[in-house]
Amino acid sequence: MRAFAHGKLARALAAAGDGDGAQHALLVARAEFDSAYPGQYERVPETIRNSYDAAYVLDEEAHCFRDMGLDRKAMDLSQESLGLRGQDRFTRNRAFATGNHALSLARLGDIDTACESAANLVRLAASLSSSRVLERLSAVRLALAPHHGTRAVSELEEFIRATRLESPQRQSQTPQMSPTREN
Repeated sequence: MRAFAHGKLARALAAAGDGDGAQHALLVARAEFDSAYPGQYERVPETIRNSYDAAYVLDEEAHCFRDMGLDRKAMDLSQESLGLRGQDRFTRNRAFATGNHALSLARLGDIDTACESAANLVRLAASLSSSRVLERLSAVRLALAPHHGTRAVSELEEFIRATRLESPQRQSQTPQMSPTREN
């Protein structure tokens, strides 16, 4: 529980621009998570216990580094989180990690890969009713806006239109975007 609280503190500090405080809180959160003893876990509320794992910790770290403008670190942590998470039942958490990954890639200038990751975010968003996930998708689109003339971004925008994410009635079936592109 303390690890979870320190992770949320780190997120708040990073969002407020206190990078040193955020990094300290992340260190404490990681130490608390890594040192949790077996009996302690059962005292944690079930809603936290069922989703708070190494993938969640990595995603919290990625959020912080994203907010601090350390996109390479945020991208690496998001990718590691997604690797641990796989196709777990926490679609919304996967969507946030995917959004962090896509946003970091876009900020780093890897536009094709950012668009591929964003397409995965679109697929996840289409299966959810989460305004925060849609906000993350909007942030990714904004980061990609300077590259609107590229084929990858054009295809992503067409894919988003096809999913009707911005309309009140979303389709339950999400069209499949081609995984490879020719430039």
